[in-house]
Amino acid sequence: MTIKKLAIIALYITLSFIFLTLTCGEDGFLVTRGLEKRYEELEKRSELYKVEIETLENQIENSKGDGLKDLAHFIGFEKTGEKVFYFDSSDEDLKKDEVIVEESDQVFTGMSKLLIVFLSLLCGMILFLLQTLFHYLLSMRVGSKHFFDNPTRANRAKKERRDSYDDIDF
Repeated sequence: MTIKKLAIIALYITLSFIFLTLTCGEDGFLVTRGLEKRYEELEKRSELYKVEIETLENQIENSKGDGLKDLAHFIGFEKTGEKVFYFDSSDEDLKKDEVIVEESDQVFTGMSKLLIVFLSLLCGMILFLLQTLFHYLLSMRVGSKHFFDNPTRANRAKKERRDSYDDIDF
């Protein structure tokens, strides 16, 4: 292998490492995005708890006076001589009042540096092989039979091919 090939492979590995670290690393984009969503969920839950606390405080204040009697009637407490009527309330009304908060316990914590290094090595090698394959297919196309039907065209194509690949040795 030439030094240029090794430099190209190192460049691909470095670029892959940087890309994977920025997207999937422990402080990458995907982790940050997941934490933002988790923060929003917790903020919503906090607001719901605040509303629930306020309603419970209001119930405590109302239970001190006549509200206690109303609450007792609602539960089914009877005084002597009173008739209590129970009405069937459907479960749908209760479900409308309930607020369901979905909690996602799984938050993406990112990939470890060792895994990112391994994946970047793999991606760098694959990119280099794809580049080599592309170069091979391109040189086969330039050197195909229809170029050699015309001698002037063939000589010009050979010269261009020789001149264009002197800088980079594949």
